[in-house]
Amino acid sequence: MSFKISEDWLAVVIGFIIVLIAAAGIISAKIIPWTLV
Repeated sequence: MSFKISEDWLAVVIGFIIVLIAAAGIISAKIIPWTLV
C-alpha cells in the first residue's frame, strides 16, 4: 500500500462528494418550488 493509492482514493471520494452535492442542489431546486406553492 503506497500513499499514492490513498491520494487517488481521496480524490475519488472528494469528486464523488462534489457530484453528490451538485445533484442534491439540482433536486432541491426542483422540489423546493413545489413545496412553496
